[in-house]
Amino acid sequence: MNVLSFIIIARNQVRTVLASLDSAFRAARTTGLASFEVIYVDSNSTDGTVDMVEARFGPSVRVARLTGEMNAGIARNVGAKIATGRSLFFVDGDMELDPGFLRAALNSRGELIHPLITGQLPEKLYDAGGQPIGEAVDRYRIRQRHHRAELGGVFLIDRGLFQNIGGFAPELRCNEDLDLGLRLAQMGTLALAIDRPIALHHTIEYLQWNRLLPMIRNGSLLYPGVLFRRHFANRRYLRMFASHQRPTLVLLGSLTLATLVHPAWGLVYLGYVAAKNLRRSHTSFAHDLAGTTARSICFLAGTVGFFPRRVPAESITFSLLPRPA
Repeated sequence: MNVLSFIIIARNQVRTVLASLDSAFRAARTTGLASFEVIYVDSNSTDGTVDMVEARFGPSVRVARLTGEMNAGIARNVGAKIATGRSLFFVDGDMELDPGFLRAALNSRGELIHPLITGQLPEKLYDAGGQPIGEAVDRYRIRQRHHRAELGGVFLIDRGLFQNIGGFAPELRCNEDLDLGLRLAQMGTLALAIDRPIALHHTIEYLQWNRLLPMIRNGSLLYPGVLFRRHFANRRYLRMFASHQRPTLVLLGSLTLATLVHPAWGLVYLGYVAAKNLRRSHTSFAHDLAGTTARSICFLAGTVGFFPRRVPAESITFSLLPRPA
């Protein structure tokens, strides 16, 4: 059995996936891992990603291609199913691992120092054409080492712990990582958040309309409401809710006071968005206002009126690409 399995997932990320896979090998070499494997799970890419991965890495990367139901959680579950490592390292295909992070996360035998580990995630933001438009210091806002329930798309986890919790919820197209962290917290396991970068995230700016509109059309922005409905009684969720849905709380409070007290209270929400926009020089106020409001409306709609359909196990199928002889 390998010490560690890197599980990298992607769909149509031809621009970034090779760098992501390269970073896994670089991290393993930097740490001096005695045994490891790199697994790539593809969600039916149509941009030539799989062919490019095969041509570049050959048999050194195990490639699985989803052929049935697919989303990020399903892809990670498939990667974990075929993995042989005692520990699993989940990575999104638009992330480059920091080569030194594993030294902080593993002991001298290559074992996790804690069953669940994450770290800081600095970001480079791009427009739809792939042009850089800004940076973010740390998406996860980890200022010091601590334990938390909140997970993102990149973390390490003990294989047995992942199996015991049942993996990611396959019906969740979004927020499946937050859901997993909250379920693990209910079981008594919090993530160790280490105050150093775990990876660099290359991503389209979150409020870009070419990112928001597809998520609105396919219902992805309704899932935060589902997360609220599932975990509102989980005390670990309260801080997460206050952080992630602060714009929604400000919007509801502003509208309530504008209706019951005086219309001028509606300016509170506009002021809140304007204050956020001052820190985002690459985005206009009108853009921020529309995008922030759209996310809040979708959250509220998801809370009261959206129920994801169950994903039968038999509908999750994949094929392992044969390794060259």
